[in-house]
Amino acid sequence: MTGSVRAALGLALVPFVGLGLARFAYGLLLPPMRDDLDWSYGAAGGATTANAVGYLAGAMLAPLAMRFFGDRRAVIGSIWATAAMLAINGLTGNYEIILLARFGAGLTSGIAFVIGGVMAAGLSRRGAPEALTWYPAGAGAGIAVSAIGIPVLIEPASRWPIGWYVLAAMTIGCAVALSFLLPASTDAGSVAAPQASNEDGHEGSPSLWRTEAAYGLFGLGYIAYITFVVAYLRDGGASSQMIIGFWFLLGMAAVVSTQIWPRLLRSRAGHSGLAGTLAGCALAVLLIALSRHWASAAVSAALFGSCLLAVVSAVTGIARDLVPEHSWPAAIARLTVIFGIGQTLGPILAGFLGDTAAGLRLGLVFSALLLVAGTIVAATGRRVVDTVQPSTR
Repeated sequence: MTGSVRAALGLALVPFVGLGLARFAYGLLLPPMRDDLDWSYGAAGGATTANAVGYLAGAMLAPLAMRFFGDRRAVIGSIWATAAMLAINGLTGNYEIILLARFGAGLTSGIAFVIGGVMAAGLSRRGAPEALTWYPAGAGAGIAVSAIGIPVLIEPASRWPIGWYVLAAMTIGCAVALSFLLPASTDAGSVAAPQASNEDGHEGSPSLWRTEAAYGLFGLGYIAYITFVVAYLRDGGASSQMIIGFWFLLGMAAVVSTQIWPRLLRSRAGHSGLAGTLAGCALAVLLIALSRHWASAAVSAALFGSCLLAVVSAVTGIARDLVPEHSWPAAIARLTVIFGIGQTLGPILAGFLGDTAAGLRLGLVFSALLLVAGTIVAATGRRVVDTVQPSTR
């Protein structure tokens, strides 16, 4: 195994931790925490919002961390800090402290995720083209691995702190592995940041607002599913074995999709590809909202997992195609902020709806409708993308 390939494999551990463990695994721990701490669904959604706000702040601070510490030290240090934040969640039942710990985990994992993405992009140009495929696959692997054992370990509900300690231990293992897999050089696989532009990213791209609107709606809709779907299944009497199978299938579908969607998106370029991935997410949420039967849950998990990461790839591709190269940083940064705002609001809205007499089903239906709206917005932008002039590609 060459050094570049080894580094690419190591970088996949960054989204494994940052998304799979530090963000999404909370969905597994929410039901016992809510039972033991007597939370409302609104309060439970607030913990996801805190994590999303921290992630957005971390993404904005990542360039500064790269400048002061270098790529390698910033990534590894952030993963170690994420482990500490995850462990703190298990040390207390105080809601305010848990909010701070969720914010902290979002902040540190956001820094690591953005820098890791830059490093993966650099490696893809320097002998490891698989780096950009393996990197998002790490998130799906994190979802799948977190499913194995945690639902059983945290029964009865009062044992939920054990789940956080397990997540922290896995994160420590990833930090140690990164120390061995990433080269000692602090610029391992990094690429020079593009020069900032005074352009707002809309030059030659009159329909970029559609991408922004669709991506914001995706942020609002997808995060509610990830946060509350396990609690929804638990409310319907799902066993631990069903929860494990559901979460594992969702994660593995996300892993497999990273090998399939890039080719599909090349053949369905622009907003049509984005609309397809959003429609898949919407259908997945509607399926489980309509029925908690194990067959519906399995199809929902497989469909949602297969489309989850593809939405991000589709949005990035649209920005690349519609916006002049010198405006990519501004356009992608703005898209990230809009998406981040969406995923900070989504859990609270769905949680408050879950506290009504209609329960979490109403929150999931609301999320599905948001994803449908995103699909419609994206679909109407197809022709504009198809007529983009070659000079803007």
